[in-house]
Amino acid sequence: MALTGGNGTGKTTLIQMILNHEEGISISPKAKIGYFAQNGYKYNSNQNVMEFMQKDCDYNISEIRSVLASMGFKQNDIGKSLSVLSGGEIIKLLLAKMLMGRYNILIMDEPSNFLDIPSLEAFEILMKEYTGTIVFITHDKRLLENVADVVYEIRDKKINLKH
Repeated sequence: MALTGGNGTGKTTLIQMILNHEEGISISPKAKIGYFAQNGYKYNSNQNVMEFMQKDCDYNISEIRSVLASMGFKQNDIGKSLSVLSGGEIIKLLLAKMLMGRYNILIMDEPSNFLDIPSLEAFEILMKEYTGTIVFITHDKRLLENVADVVYEIRDKKINLKH
C-alpha cells in the first residue's frame, strides 16, 4: 500500500502517529513493525557489512549475500566497515536489512530516495517478493506503478483511495 500527497500534507506525521500508537490507533499485538525513515539512522559504524546484516537476522549467509548482491554490493564490499560506505550504500544496506528482518509489517518513508536505477529495480523485486505487508510513502511514480497494489492520497486533510 502506498501513501502519496504533496509536501506538508501529513504523510510522515500519520506514520509517526501509527508508530507511536497514538490515541485512536490500535495495532494488533501480533504486528512486528519495521520502519525505514527518510533520515536519522543510528548504527554501529565499526561493524562490517556482513556483521550488520547478520545481527537479528534469521537468514543464512548465502541468502544475505544474494540480497546484498541484488542491491549492488560486490563480494569485496561484504567485509567493509560501515564507516567507509557512501550515503547511498548505507541506504541500500538499511533497506536490505529491513526486508530481511523479523517483521510482518514494513513502513517506509521515501525508500527510493538516493537509489540508482539498478538498485531501485532490485529493491522493487525484493518488495514484490516480501510476504508481509508494506506501507510506503513515495512521490516516485515508477515505484507506485511497479509495486503498489493500493494507493491512498492525502489531500485537504483527508485520506482518499486513489486506486
